[in-house]
Amino acid sequence: MALPVRILAVVLLSVPLACGGEEPPSGSDAADDPLSADLAGFDPGVAEAIEGARDEVRGRASDPDEWGRLGMTYEANFIPHLALFCYDEAVRLSPAAAKWHYRRSRALTTLGRVEEATTALATAATHTRSYAPAHWRLGFAHLGNGELEAAAAAFQAALAIDAAQVPARVGLARVRLQEDDPASALAELERAERADREDRTVHSLLATAYRQLGREADAEREGELGRGAIPDWVDPWESEMLRHRVDTVGLAVLRSGELIEEGNHAEAIRLLEELSGTESDNITFLVQLTTAYVRGERYEEAMATARRCLEIEPRNVTALLHLAGVQAQLADFAAARATLEAAAGFHPQDARVHRALGSVLYKSGDRRAATDAWRASFAADERQTDLLYQVGMVELQIHRWEQARDAFQLAIDRRLDTPDVFVGLAKARLELGDLDGAATALAALRGRAPADPRRLEQVRREIDARRAPGR
Repeated sequence: MALPVRILAVVLLSVPLACGGEEPPSGSDAADDPLSADLAGFDPGVAEAIEGARDEVRGRASDPDEWGRLGMTYEANFIPHLALFCYDEAVRLSPAAAKWHYRRSRALTTLGRVEEATTALATAATHTRSYAPAHWRLGFAHLGNGELEAAAAAFQAALAIDAAQVPARVGLARVRLQEDDPASALAELERAERADREDRTVHSLLATAYRQLGREADAEREGELGRGAIPDWVDPWESEMLRHRVDTVGLAVLRSGELIEEGNHAEAIRLLEELSGTESDNITFLVQLTTAYVRGERYEEAMATARRCLEIEPRNVTALLHLAGVQAQLADFAAARATLEAAAGFHPQDARVHRALGSVLYKSGDRRAATDAWRASFAADERQTDLLYQVGMVELQIHRWEQARDAFQLAIDRRLDTPDVFVGLAKARLELGDLDGAATALAALRGRAPADPRRLEQVRREIDARRAPGR
């Protein structure tokens, strides 16, 4: 059954990325051979589709497109490591075929091999001057790595091919926002909005740009339009791959994601457990089941399923995060810390891992290490300005006044200008003996009340006391 493009996009985006794992060595086992892997445990429709694609390859083993089609059949049906074998063979047979480098990058991304995926995308972009999505996806890969200049170049290359590419406009706008250039970001987003007035991601970023420009009414309007923003961009090569999907599992994953968002965790679990007997090796399915168990507070099942995920893909970042979350929920902070430190080793640029590690370290009492982890998370994704406030507050708790001051000041510089940030900055400056600086920070409140007015009054009294004669 074919699904509309936007629904298919939601299927993909509602499924947590299956990350991590090593590619099995070619020829090491029959289970690793895309032409002979056992299909006995698969949905009959999936098995039939795969066997049909295999027959085509057996008949024309030197045709890169047949290998590519077999790869797309595996990829579309959540078997990325066998898809990667097929794409490897396709690019070996046709090194200049951009599509197969592109599909290879997508399979590598699903497997969590982000650096290799970026390299494959760059190769795909090199081999095509006419397919814009290869370039804007490369741009988002660079953006995720904090490589703003390379990201901007890739987005501009996509726009040079097709100026109507909304994802490229959005990507370039995100670069400009990170460069503190909201006016240029706004220009890109307004052009994107003219191309697609229903794109919620565009509206969400418009809200950010307007807010940075001080246009609060416009920001509020766009924020409402962008609520629940999901980038549902499915390019033609992605659509071609998705047409190979047999939808039994895909639709179950889609529906379970909707149920989870609705808070109906029990029904999501029931729906997924009906398929668990045939999907015990399907990493994407298992990650979704783990998510349902975690949301439903069924921690023992969540832990067991997360461990099964990690048997299949030891570097699966979502499974590692879920496992650590359950361990922390059960107050086994040492185990949670070990899990997250392993995840950080596998995925040093993943902001989620460092953020979760900081929370576990804080709960276990290692507050200084927690601030280091949160700083690493912010460095990986500087949109998380709320972390700067957390860092500042913990630094105050452990009397590291300079570090607290710097964290609060950076938060303000990044436009996190809530009253509590200014109160924290005033407290840090006060402890450093900068009474005028502390008073200046409080003056910036302009009558706004912090969440805890008692803290504000305490800081004010301390400033007055230290200014009193004899002090």
